Amino acid sequence: MNFSKAQKQSERFRIALFGKKTDLMNKIEDRILEGASKSMEISNLKLRENDSFRIVSAQNSFECQDQMIDFMALLYPGPHQFILAIESENAQEDNVVEQNSKLQKLFGDDVTKNVVIVSENQESHSSLERMKEILHVQMTIVGTNLASELKQWSSDHQPFQFNYENCSKDVTKRKKELESKRNRVFPQKNPQTTGAQSSSETVSYIVLLGKAGTGKSASANTILAAGNSHNSVFPTLVIGNSQQDSNQPFASYPSSTPVTTKCEVKKMKVGAPFVVVDTPDFFYEDDHVLDEQLEECKKYCQPGRCVVLLVVQLGRFTEGESEILEKLEEHLGWEIRGRTIVLFTHGEDLNVDVDRFIGERSHLKRIVQACGGRYHVFKNTTKNSKQVIELIKKFPHLFPNIQEKHQSSQCSLS
Repeated sequence: MNFSKAQKQSERFRIALFGKKTDLMNKIEDRILEGASKSMEISNLKLRENDSFRIVSAQNSFECQDQMIDFMALLYPGPHQFILAIESENAQEDNVVEQNSKLQKLFGDDVTKNVVIVSENQESHSSLERMKEILHVQMTIVGTNLASELKQWSSDHQPFQFNYENCSKDVTKRKKELESKRNRVFPQKNPQTTGAQSSSETVSYIVLLGKAGTGKSASANTILAAGNSHNSVFPTLVIGNSQQDSNQPFASYPSSTPVTTKCEVKKMKVGAPFVVVDTPDFFYEDDHVLDEQLEECKKYCQPGRCVVLLVVQLGRFTEGESEILEKLEEHLGWEIRGRTIVLFTHGEDLNVDVDRFIGERSHLKRIVQACGGRYHVFKNTTKNSKQVIELIKKFPHLFPNIQEKHQSSQCSLS
């Protein structure tokens, strides 16, 4: 599957727009959005979006790191394209080289492959003709085909991702707060609902992904047990295999082959209603999982309305599995890392501090950092509802009812 193509089919195309002339920047936005759109302004930045595009515009250079963090948070997990809007009076090669250099200074040299120069008219475009070869960037003018050109040019590379590794905890906290504000102002579309779900009910999906044997089903049972402890009647089965013992709604037992071979979905409520989705191992060597199961998973694993738990067994995750996040994103067609918590299982076997354990293993540290520093530890030998509540509190913007009852907490890798 082509990552970029699949991603564009399932989420908004994100654009970072830089320029000096407000009229030209507005014209570029209008050409791309082509009609009705919503907008908000924060920290001298403007965000406009419709169902297909999100554009964040900055008219002047960033005066501080906070403003740059705000800019990238509004575009999280990263822009597909950076646009340099060049007005006629500034259509000189030296000016364009200088602006491109500023982008490289802010975001690194790799940013250039995502840069597009958009000129005000054909005359200014012609005067900058050499920039395509000198800077190795794409160039165009403000025309009716601008939106399709941008998407076409992005098909050869992945969206740009800003590296938060060296940022302070205050900066990363600010980033998360701004993302939450953006999501409140611009709520995402609801995903497909299950047949047993009421059309008036707002439900979020918790989708467990990972390799066979890591404890996905056991973790799903731990989550459902928390719902059982908060409700007098155990939640009913929404979709999946035939009804099982309510003490273990998802089949989980030691086996040399995967126990879960199809997506199973059950509904519950802890403060807010949500649906737990257990999934098969999409990378099992015998390829026993049909493509239809991947398509079934996509119904629930969609941008804006799901939480992804990437289940990893402590002490078992190997460096060879470190690319699992990228592989899942390729299969699912969007960057799930922005909605993912790494869920470590077998926490009862851990005899050292979990931060230290992760920090000493580069392959674990990398995948946790890719997911914004979010991780949680489960002890599935105990069905303690507190560990589930603490997990859910890490997504307060998805679970407003939980947020009202519990003070929001964040977990980041130091």
